[in-house]
Amino acid sequence: MKRRYAGIERTAVQDRQDFSGENSGNLRNLAFEPIEISLDDDGEVQIVDSVTRAVEFLTTQWPVRYGEAFEDALHICIDGIAGRASPQQVRSAFIAAAKAAGILVNSE
Repeated sequence: MKRRYAGIERTAVQDRQDFSGENSGNLRNLAFEPIEISLDDDGEVQIVDSVTRAVEFLTTQWPVRYGEAFEDALHICIDGIAGRASPQQVRSAFIAAAKAAGILVNSE
């Protein structure tokens, strides 16, 4: 059995993207124009300014984890990390999801 899965594990490791060391510039390429959002009525403003930060918000702090806008934003974030979507596309999808969820957004 171990031999059977060895090839799968090797492929999975090769498919992972390395954001450390000499490839750390990749993270800078995932940045976009900052978006100010307020998740609740206390007025606390938080900044989302990169694909990785958008993923973090969508997966850990998002109040409404269903619906087309949320799912689209999450998929576009994944595509952004994989290089299949631009940071600007991620930003637009994130703003649309925030508006659909009733989150206050200042994107200007």
